[in-house]
Amino acid sequence: MGVIGITKRRQWKPHTGYGGRERNIGKVNRSSVESDLVNRRILLAWRFLYWTLYSSAEDGVFLWNKSKGKSGKRGTSAGLHYLANPRAEKGCVNPIISLNSSDINPHIYNISPIVCNEENEGDWISTGGGKFFISSEAEKRHGRILCVYMPVIRADNSDDAIYTSKKIFPMLNGSLLMTDAFKVVCKANDGKKYANIHAAISVTPEVEDQIGKMRTFTIKGGKINVIMFGLDSVSRHMWLRMLPKTHTYFTSVLGGRILEGYNIVGDGTTQALFPILTGKTELELPEARRGKLNAVSLDNFPFIFKAFKEHGYVTQWGEDMAHIGTFNLRLMGFKKQPVQHYLRPFFMAAIPNYGHFKPFCLGSKPRHVVMLNWIKEFVSIYEHYPKFSFVFNSELSHEDNSRVGLLDDDITDFLKYLNKNGHLKNTVLVLMSDHGSRFHSFRSTEQGKLEERLPYFGFRFPTSFYAKFPTLMNNFHHNTKLLVTPFDIHETFMDILNRSGNGDTSKRGISLLRRIPVKRTCKEAHVEPHWCACMPWVSVNVNDTHVLYAVKSAINFFNELTKKFRAVCYELQLHKVVQAAKVTTSAEVLRFRQSLDEDGRQPDMNDTMRAQEMLYQVTFYTAPGNGLFEATVRYKTETLTYHVSESEVSRINKYGDAPKCIFMQAPHLRQYCVCRNIYYY
Repeated sequence: MGVIGITKRRQWKPHTGYGGRERNIGKVNRSSVESDLVNRRILLAWRFLYWTLYSSAEDGVFLWNKSKGKSGKRGTSAGLHYLANPRAEKGCVNPIISLNSSDINPHIYNISPIVCNEENEGDWISTGGGKFFISSEAEKRHGRILCVYMPVIRADNSDDAIYTSKKIFPMLNGSLLMTDAFKVVCKANDGKKYANIHAAISVTPEVEDQIGKMRTFTIKGGKINVIMFGLDSVSRHMWLRMLPKTHTYFTSVLGGRILEGYNIVGDGTTQALFPILTGKTELELPEARRGKLNAVSLDNFPFIFKAFKEHGYVTQWGEDMAHIGTFNLRLMGFKKQPVQHYLRPFFMAAIPNYGHFKPFCLGSKPRHVVMLNWIKEFVSIYEHYPKFSFVFNSELSHEDNSRVGLLDDDITDFLKYLNKNGHLKNTVLVLMSDHGSRFHSFRSTEQGKLEERLPYFGFRFPTSFYAKFPTLMNNFHHNTKLLVTPFDIHETFMDILNRSGNGDTSKRGISLLRRIPVKRTCKEAHVEPHWCACMPWVSVNVNDTHVLYAVKSAINFFNELTKKFRAVCYELQLHKVVQAAKVTTSAEVLRFRQSLDEDGRQPDMNDTMRAQEMLYQVTFYTAPGNGLFEATVRYKTETLTYHVSESEVSRINKYGDAPKCIFMQAPHLRQYCVCRNIYYY
């Protein structure tokens, strides 16, 4: 049966159940005979699936290894299995993923270590305690050193402009810093020169005034700090593979616990961090996308660091890849500096100078070490004040997880520093990632697809918490095994801050210090099926009629989005369907009618209700441009229509310069546009 043409509709319809936007792409009308045939096929498929899953179960648990294909044999050699016990007590059952499966091996390769200091000479300049220091070792080697100091200043009302103020010469040893970022050029008696960009913690008069007005925030006598350090694009399992020392020290020495059921709720870093930092999705916040009508800056968004600041905390936020910043690439960024200590001006000054140094280096230090040192200075200078810090490193993990291992020793040393110097005594320490790899070749495997949805996320609470709040800690340990989302992290921060974290288990966000229901489902947690790793997807032949309709609907959706740019963007066509899977409401849910006894122990399983919706997850290439997409398409069995939501579409390979023609005008459409002057059929 060939693909039947799809009639397009132009109106937008609300996305049922999850609050997103949905485009009704079309309705396919079939004759009653054909419809009856489809229904029979679906019924037969369900009977086969039911028999396969349930009759093969051993002790009520069936391990399904999809990599075995048609053989249907049980096995554990590959990395991915589904725990498909229909009577399991947990509402969310995640795939059991192997750390060392055959799927991962071809995609991870050895990387040479970062070498910044080949001449065994450190930076001439260091900072600490808000002051500027000239290295005594450098003066011993080169003679007297004189330096020109140039403060890097963030422009008023702009996240995208910096400038240097009046030069200070000479900048004397021990002088107070004026800003958190500065350029410095030094010359020694022997003629040697030094030039670099530095990040530091400067206690400006404005911050000093805020400190003077701080009131100590306590929970039963203990100040509660938050230090969160994150890596971009690292799944829980990839972290365990590539950062074993960090993980071991965090869990075995510090007593941290990993959220084993942590599941993302959207695509990319912004969709991961907005729920954590604001408790809301991007769609629930004011329009802030560049190029959109009435778009606003993010200044009035309810960021968690603003709440901490209002409670007398000193706040710190920074990420390294300023040119693709979480809140700046697609979004309008901030007009006013959002925290007291902000790393964006430093990296805006540093990035143009990367070419003067070894790869991944600034002076004698790797750039990720510069970031870790920035946190060290922050916690040291504000040792006796409540503080909130979130620093996010992307450079070594954003595109290729093979480099992640280069961070292991340095992050471990950073954790040891915090522990040895007492900075964890009254501190909640968080190690996390936003999502798993999105662009690495491993993402093209089934296991990689699942790992994208399951990033690393761990909490370490102060040891004093266990004595002061045993019930809360018991709740936390209970929750580490269950479905957890970014919304829950936000509620946890609210609980840490002022004990206002949501304890209502019917809400989408539940504090980790409150007890999450064991039977919590993705729908209850507001995780869309496209992102839910605990849904039992079933493989479907790529030539299945429904699959072809689903793919056609998705491509029509892409072309509709870029329609007004058709003069510069090609109309996309299907090149090849790579993979397809489907999921429906479980057979037991459909067959359940009511309880036969008042105790609810004897179910009446005689209902003949059929599934009203099927989800098809399709992976396919488009032409021109060889774009690789993954989309979840909803098939309504009553109306025989296919529906695509923008929130359930992922571009899973790089697009490079393909959308260059609309980069400034419509950056949110980059993944769907192939410019006519770049790619050809």
